Parts: sequence; C-alpha cells; structure tokens
Amino acid sequence: MRRMVIGVASGLILATMCLSALGVPQVHTQSGRFPQVKSTSSSTFHLMRGGFVKVLSATITVPDDYATIQEAIDNANEGGTVFVRNGTYYENLVVNKTVSLTGEDRISTIINGSLEVVAADGVQISGFHITGRTGIYIYSADRTAVTDNLIDYNEGGIEIDSANQTVVTNNIIDNNGGSGIFLSWSFNNTIEGNTISNTTASRSSAGFRAQYSNDSLIYHNNFINNIWAPSAIFESYNKWDDDYPTGGNYWGSWVYPSDVYKGPYQNETGSDGIIDGYFWRIPGIVDNYPLSKPWPSNFHDLGPTYIDLGTLRTVVPLGTKLNISVYVMNYGDNPEILNVTTYANTTVINDTIINYALASKDSTVLNITWDTTSFTRGNYTISSCAQPVPGEVDITDNTLTGGYIAVSILGDLTGATPDPWDFVPDGKVDGKDIAIVAMCYGSAPGCSPPYVWNANCDVNGDGKIDGKDIALVAMHFGQGSP
Repeated sequence: MRRMVIGVASGLILATMCLSALGVPQVHTQSGRFPQVKSTSSSTFHLMRGGFVKVLSATITVPDDYATIQEAIDNANEGGTVFVRNGTYYENLVVNKTVSLTGEDRISTIINGSLEVVAADGVQISGFHITGRTGIYIYSADRTAVTDNLIDYNEGGIEIDSANQTVVTNNIIDNNGGSGIFLSWSFNNTIEGNTISNTTASRSSAGFRAQYSNDSLIYHNNFINNIWAPSAIFESYNKWDDDYPTGGNYWGSWVYPSDVYKGPYQNETGSDGIIDGYFWRIPGIVDNYPLSKPWPSNFHDLGPTYIDLGTLRTVVPLGTKLNISVYVMNYGDNPEILNVTTYANTTVINDTIINYALASKDSTVLNITWDTTSFTRGNYTISSCAQPVPGEVDITDNTLTGGYIAVSILGDLTGATPDPWDFVPDGKVDGKDIAIVAMCYGSAPGCSPPYVWNANCDVNGDGKIDGKDIALVAMHFGQGSP
C-alpha cells in the first residue's frame, strides 16, 4: 500500500514537471477529481490516468488546429466556431452540425468547391470566397445565416431548399451559371443587401428564382446585368420591399429611373431615392418602392434627378424667359452643402447656386430663370451639374441632361428635317410653319382625335391653337436668317 501511494505521488510530481516544461500553469486538485489545466493556447488539456488529452476550445482555427476545413467541422463542438485563415482550400464541404464558419477575408479566404448545409439549424457562414463548383446549398436546415461572402463562377449562387428563416445578407453573387438565389419550398426567409449580377442563366433560371416559397422579405438587393430577367417566380408570393421610406430593391435598367416625387404615395414634389412607380414582373413580384440607385448608399453622394424646363415647348422665340426647376437629391448619409450650375450647351444660365444646405436622404427644388435674350438662335441642350463634395466617390450621376430647347425667331417652328413634326426650326418663317399650325387648329391639351395638340403650335401660349396662332406666324412670314 505504501509503495502504491509513493508511486501515485511520484506520478503527480512527474506530471507537474511535464506541465511546467510545456508552459502549462500548475493547478491544485480536489479530492476524487482530475484537474482541468489551461495552456497558453486556445486549447484545453485534461489530466487523465493515461496522460494528457487535448480537447479543442469553442474556436477551431484552420490550418492551425486542422489542415482542412472539413476536419475542423467534423471535430467542432455543437455551437462552436471554425475560423479559417486566408488561403485556397480545395474542398466540397458538408456541414451537419450547428457551427459558425468564419473566413478571415471574403476575397482571400477561398473555398474552391462547394458548401452544403444539411439538417443542421443555426449554422452561420461568413467571410468566404466560394467559387468553382455549386456555390452554397442549404437543405432542411432552419435559421442559417449567410453573410458577407463572395460567391462567383459557380453553377449557381445560393440555393435554399426546404429551409426556413434563412438570412442572406451583404453577399456579392456574381457571374454564376444558374440562379443567383434560388428558393424552393422555403418560407419566412430574409434576403437583404445582396448584389446579384451577371447571371448567365437560361430561361428556367434567373438572378432570383423561387418556387413554392412564400412569406419571405426581399429588399435592398441589387439586380444588375442578369441575362434573363431579374426574377423567375413559380407559385411563390413574397414581400419585395420593406415599405416606405426603407424601400425595395434596385432593378437596374429594368426600371425607368424617374424620381420626381416622394412620400408613401409618391405624390409629393421632391426626390427621395425611390422610383416614381412600382415594379411589377409576372405574378408574385411587386416592388412598391424600387430604388433609383444601387444599395447601399455612400457616405457622400448627391446629384440632380430631374430638370423641369418650365414649358412643354421645344421651340421658343428669342427673348423668352424660361423658369427652370432643378431637382437635387442627397443620397448620402451625411448633410451636404450644394453647389449647382445649370448650362445651355456650355454657357452658364445665370449664376451658380452655391452653399445650399441639404440634409441626408433629402431633396430640394432649385429654381432659376433662363433669359434667352442674350443668346443666339440655335439648339440648346439644358443640363445641370452638382459639384462633387469632399469624399464623394460616385460622381457619374452628378450631371444630368434635361432636354433641349430650340431658340428661333417668332413663327419659325420647323423645316430643318424632312418630318415637320420634329419641330426643328430652319431659320426662316414660311409655308411649312403655317401648315404645321393649321394641322393643329382647334386643338387643346387633352383633346381627342381628329384634333392634334402640340404645344409648339400654341404660339401665343394661351392653351389653345386657333386663328390667333396662325395670324402670329403669318405676321412674320418671310423673316429669317440673313
């Protein structure tokens, strides 16, 4: 018995010496229990009868702890985290337990293969560049979060199959062969803040596709340059905006970018970064508040959204004064001081409007007067430019063209092109001008055929075309450029 006690004591002393040599702090044991000893790393050592057994902590690091991501997943505890350092990993991953997969950087932490989440709830995937095979496939797994990944050059982007309450946010899904995002028999998901672009899909696929999937919230996504349509929907009814003023999605060239009105009903004067009208495409897609620019907004970003020339005419007599309204929107997240200049061709119209304060996400209407008296006769393109503010990156929309105005002598309305309805003055008043006014005789705004209304033929501007207009043209008959 004494020899046994001496042997155990000697073993504990030897173990303590080994711990010290390994850099592991010493601990005191309690009667009948084996001590738990922390090392200076993130791992835990347990002192057992047969020696030390390494038990990984809540976070496993690849390749520090395991060479491959799949090994790390297989050895992770439920609820644990697998952190993956930058590098390229040629793996087809299967996640079948609740873990958080976190890449060091979504550009440089590359999974060249695929990633499947199968029958595991609460999985989190973030910070990866997934390329080269099938993207991300989620099957029969609820509450998965896919955030801040780059998913490109795969057969498809993200497929959610028989999975509910999935959150897909802030991913770039680009240049995939199938659907960018595909919902199948999945419900109550949130798809927010993703850019889905350059999807080289067939008619059966699209930038976004859904079948038999309802009650998901889809907003603040950018659908850009997808080869077929923004979406292909079959028996699926979801919410495509988050109401006003949060807004819906950016649909690129699929929506005409008119932003003149604001408010929940888009009937109040002023811009708000939301298109004046809803986006509808096949049953199942109604975006009531489509965005006029891609999401997210920049810290500093402004530009003119609309130029009202103050007249329906495209031809005005020399000396006319036009009241022009320029709508300007601050898309950015900070208040700005505006400096806006309006031009007729390259000539500044009046003075630049300077030091106009505009709050974030707000708009204003700037009114100026263009007196054509000092201009020569000719065609003028009207444009407005908001000078870039410090820190503004996107200046592509800082200049807007609002249309053109032809300045001529009174009565010179047409004749420069073969089609008189082009209303391009030819520099003289002749029978062509009288004839075009006569063709509109008896008309007024909103009239029905056979009457034809055109504002250019309302020469005296009284809201109707009659003998007075013909007489005015006739009084200047024969006048023209020397």
